Amino acid sequence: MIGLPKAFAGERWPDLRKGVRIVRRRSFVVTSVALLWAMLLGGLAQGTAAQEATPDAEVSAAAVARPGESGPLPGDPAVQFVKVADGLRDPVSVAAAPDGSGRLFVVERVGFLRVIDENGEVLEEPFLDISSEVKIDFLEQGLLGVAFHPDYAENGRFFVYYSDYRTQGDHFLVEYQVSADDPNVADPGSARVLFSFEDPYVNHNGGTLLFGPDGYLYVAIGDGGLA
Repeated sequence: MIGLPKAFAGERWPDLRKGVRIVRRRSFVVTSVALLWAMLLGGLAQGTAAQEATPDAEVSAAAVARPGESGPLPGDPAVQFVKVADGLRDPVSVAAAPDGSGRLFVVERVGFLRVIDENGEVLEEPFLDISSEVKIDFLEQGLLGVAFHPDYAENGRFFVYYSDYRTQGDHFLVEYQVSADDPNVADPGSARVLFSFEDPYVNHNGGTLLFGPDGYLYVAIGDGGLA
């Protein structure tokens, strides 16, 4: 609901409309004066710009990137791909819990949050299973992101963002907590919906969750789709 200021409500509304009519009757005079001032100021601005033109910045040809060209990276680093884990189903994001455990948590779009332990092994039991609540009919829907609270080591709180099955694809941000007796399993009964919103299209759903240095949780929700 949007409230109007007192001057725009009730008995003052007729006066406002009269004011609009007065402005319309005088619009020709006001517009003419405004055009004269614009022409005068425009001419002065052009004269000043011609006298005080800013010189073009000098750009080194060597600093311009060109398609198809390659060269050594600064420091000549050795870069290679290393397989960390396999056997995952449609992984879309990964996060580390700030608890010193060395574990990685992989988001599987189909509704599972999986743990890669400090030895590089994918644990068989999911950390979180919300596959029955996640809508995955289209490739850009599903469980899309996770973030762990900066004080996760003390409070065990984490957050997930997903497309909801029951609402035909609305998006939910939900808080969970780790279980009290197993650090590799979340407590499914701890779910607390922080917000949800309707999404009329199935694509461009965002999903990245990150805590900023200000302690706030930032949620990327996409541009609404149909783009």
